[in-house]
Amino acid sequence: FLVLVDCLLLAWMVFGRGWRRWWSWPALVLIHLALLTSYTRNAWIALAVILSLLAAVRAPRLLLAWLPVIVAVAILAPGSTVARIGSIVDLDNHSNYDRLSMLYAGLGMVRDKPILGQGPGMVRERYPLYRHPTAPSKWVPHLHNSFLSLAAERGLVSLAAMLALLWVPARRALTALRDPEVRAGPQLDIYLGALLVLLATVVTGLFEDYWNDTEIQRMVLFAMALPFCLDPPTRPEALDEEASP
Repeated sequence: FLVLVDCLLLAWMVFGRGWRRWWSWPALVLIHLALLTSYTRNAWIALAVILSLLAAVRAPRLLLAWLPVIVAVAILAPGSTVARIGSIVDLDNHSNYDRLSMLYAGLGMVRDKPILGQGPGMVRERYPLYRHPTAPSKWVPHLHNSFLSLAAERGLVSLAAMLALLWVPARRALTALRDPEVRAGPQLDIYLGALLVLLATVVTGLFEDYWNDTEIQRMVLFAMALPFCLDPPTRPEALDEEASP
């Protein structure tokens, strides 16, 4: 949830007037401090993607700042934090291997019932039947992947519907961001913030089943609605067409 809020705040501060509000800076520090101390790896990955995208859009040279940041974290961060970051790419890590085992079981569930899935709430019930023999966990409440969990529980039809639900507002935001009037107007940060929320939802959803959390759903649905709530720029030629008989 903090990552999604951070998306809107960063877009507002970088491309809007948020940097002029005194309270936005302590809010930014508190959110990132909370994310850092949460030890939530998927949130860190999403944050890195978001910051990289903002840097690429605003000033690509800022991407070079990752090098001193990585060095500073390696030197100044507590050993437990550095170890947690390093575990992201460690396939022998207990949590990582458990997620690979869940991927194995989830794909098996989808393969057996691809259209409508195993049924609501049945992933947790049938996981022992599809569990890999070497999986660390004998039972799991979900598959730690929003898309895989949805496909296994409700089928590929539901997965396609969810992907469309994410893509349609993202496409509308991308179309608006390509418009010179939007890029020069006061709505740029809102379009970009909504797009960042959708991107963060996809990234974090690859590592955790967040879609079943009501507070996450509400924030994502709010971001989905934003591109459709904004008035698109009115071009002079469009006014001429409306005025012509």
